[in-house]
Amino acid sequence: MVSAFVSVVQGHIISNKFVVLAKVRHSQRMNEALIPIWIITEMDETINCAHCLGCKAGLAESCSHIASVLFYLETWTKLNGGLSCTQMKCSSILPNFAKEVEYARVRDINFKSAKKMKADLDATIENLSNDLQSSVGSNVFTESPVQKPEVPAPKHKRKWNAFTLI
Repeated sequence: MVSAFVSVVQGHIISNKFVVLAKVRHSQRMNEALIPIWIITEMDETINCAHCLGCKAGLAESCSHIASVLFYLETWTKLNGGLSCTQMKCSSILPNFAKEVEYARVRDINFKSAKKMKADLDATIENLSNDLQSSVGSNVFTESPVQKPEVPAPKHKRKWNAFTLI
């Protein structure tokens, strides 16, 4: 998350209280050293105390530097405060044709790209057509292992005209 004034934020839980340490830029003097700030809150988000060590208003626990860190914490909590992506079931959107994703062992999953799979299929088809062309000259297709019954020639010499029957 990007903030022009809040540059470093660290938090720790000590005795069931959140201790937040932050460093903030001066609002009027951007090139000076960062101002250290600390905030102590309860678990129910009640602020016990907060101090800004770089300005006189911060000693009264009411400067804009403390407010900027509190706004930063609120925004960060809203964006990232839920469970992490590894702690919950997948929330990505599935394509329309897929209703669910079946679990499989890694060794059973094909990780080839669609381009590589098409190239492999094309190579297989090319090899099959080459095998068929090379076997046309041989006797593979001329001799059949199945015996064909002999059909006698018709006895009548009369030719049938299909148009006369209509």
